[in-house]
Amino acid sequence: VALARALVHEPDLLLADEPTGNLDEVTAAQVAPLLCRLARERGATLVMVTHDRALAGSLDRCLTLHDGQLLEEGRQAVAEGGAAAGQIGSAAAPG
Repeated sequence: VALARALVHEPDLLLADEPTGNLDEVTAAQVAPLLCRLARERGATLVMVTHDRALAGSLDRCLTLHDGQLLEEGRQAVAEGGAAAGQIGSAAAPG
C-alpha cells in the first residue's frame, strides 16, 4: 500500500529509506527491482538508502557514508558528512 501511495502521483523524485528492511527475502527481491523499473519507466529519479550492500551495489550509482565522508564506490570522498554508516543508491532515468 505504501508503495502504491508513493507512486500514484508519478513524482519526479522517489525517496526510499530502507524499502526492503522489513520484508522477507523473497518479497525484498521483488520490490527493489520493481522500484527501479518504475522509476525508469516514469522518468523519475530514485534515491534509496539502505544498509543492504547487495541492494546498494545493484543500483546505477552507489555512495557510502563512512567515517563522516561520502564515498563513491572505491573513489575518494565526495563530500564531508555525518557519522552514520550506510549506502545511498540511485537509479536515474536514462538521458
